[in-house]
Parts: sequence; C-alpha cells; structure tokens
Amino acid sequence: MNYYLILFGYIATLLIACSNSKPENGTLVDISENITIELQEGYQYNPLQGIDSQVGEITHNEDESFYIFIDIGELAGSYVDEEEGDIKLGRAINQDFVYQKRESEFLGSGQCCFFFTFPDIGPANFVAYDNQHIDDVMSIVESLITSP
Repeated sequence: MNYYLILFGYIATLLIACSNSKPENGTLVDISENITIELQEGYQYNPLQGIDSQVGEITHNEDESFYIFIDIGELAGSYVDEEEGDIKLGRAINQDFVYQKRESEFLGSGQCCFFFTFPDIGPANFVAYDNQHIDDVMSIVESLITSP
C-alpha cells in the first residue's frame, strides 16, 4: 500500500513541475497584472508609458511590419466598435473576446486595422495592422490567459 502512495506522490510532483514549466513552443510574458500571453521566438513585448491605462506593444525582431498595440484598463474602453458591424467572437485560453477588421487611422494607416477586445478583463485591447500577419496575431491573442 505504501508503494502506491509513493507512486502517487511521484506522479503528483511530476505533474506540478510540468504545469509550472516554460511552454514547449514559446515564452510566457506578463503584460499586465494577472494577464499573460505566449510569445514565440523572435517576438517581444515592450511596455510603453500610458496616462490612464496600461499600454504596450508586441514587435518582431526581424520583421518591422509586424506590430500589435495593447491598451488595458477601465479607461481604455472597448476598441471594437459595435456600430461598425461585422463583429466576430473568439476564445482565448480562459477568456472570450470580440474582434473586427475595419479601416482606421488608429495606427497611422487608412488600411488598418484588426481590433480585439477582451471585455471582461479591463477591458484589454489589441490592435494589429493588417491581414499579412493575422495568423500570428490570432495565435498571440488566443494564447492570453488570466490568473486569479
């Protein structure tokens, strides 16, 4: 019987160690208190100076055209405009989000942007340029996880 207890303890320890380890494909990055995303090699999160919300950006070391702007906080509001229509629903690891593509001068280009909003956590907003990197952007947004 003690054999089973030892085996159970070993398996439990192994599971706990694995759950706290670095993800297999990327690096976990805290972008705000209780909000984490996974970034693949070559991507980096840079906190920026905000006035009434927490802002930052995600860039790629070798591709200057990749850019995500992040704005988190109650005063950030929701970047998804329900009056513009064509809103889609998405799911990250443990949070729902809404997103849409619309033309905007937000990032300095009329051809821009994809807007993502997590309404239940801040709200937390992500803005990306265009279709060129949408799979990578979606992967980052869907990797978001919150902790209690």
